[in-house]
Amino acid sequence: MKKIFIILIPAVIFCILLYLYNIDYWVCIFSNHSTTSNSSPTLYPATNIVEPNNLEPSNDVEVIEETHFYKLTCENNEYYCYFYDSERNIVKNEGPLIKCPKVTFVNENYIKLTVQAGTGLSTQYGYYYDTQQAKFSEVFYWILAESNNQVAYAMADKVVIQDIFDKNNYYKEISIFEYPLAIAIEPIVKAEFIENHSVLITYLTGNNFEEITELFEL
Repeated sequence: MKKIFIILIPAVIFCILLYLYNIDYWVCIFSNHSTTSNSSPTLYPATNIVEPNNLEPSNDVEVIEETHFYKLTCENNEYYCYFYDSERNIVKNEGPLIKCPKVTFVNENYIKLTVQAGTGLSTQYGYYYDTQQAKFSEVFYWILAESNNQVAYAMADKVVIQDIFDKNNYYKEISIFEYPLAIAIEPIVKAEFIENHSVLITYLTGNNFEEITELFEL
């Protein structure tokens, strides 16, 4: 009787494992062990691979906004943005995104895509698309403003001004202010370019979080 009981224990454990971990998983494991060393492994396609001219959204998705250079869609509560070149070929697919991105033309040639991940400007990130050259900028966080070829964005205790697509062309950090920055999550409030020669920066200072605006030459 004990021998029968001992024999049944592994069988019971095996059945429990099949139930808990799914029989397909174990079939896959055993079949892989049974293949010879000369056999080729099974390759599975990767997901979210961008292939030019083969990324048009299906016909049953909701088109939120569309221009010649981008299309913003929603499918199953997920958002996608498709970027096109001048010949209407897809050059980038952004998504899926949980929140709907904001896509705008900032000038005649540049498009900006931003995503608000949380509350406040510091949780916003985005990038720019040059429609004439079909190229994308790096991803910027805490974007404050842009003008022509330059973007202003904040960091913990400073504001950075740089060329949108190549910071080797222009890069400047502004970290010295007339008054010390307040101890706050977002001490930098906003920035505004003035005719591409200077920038107005508004920041918080003191325990009462007073707003101060200063003009900086570029």
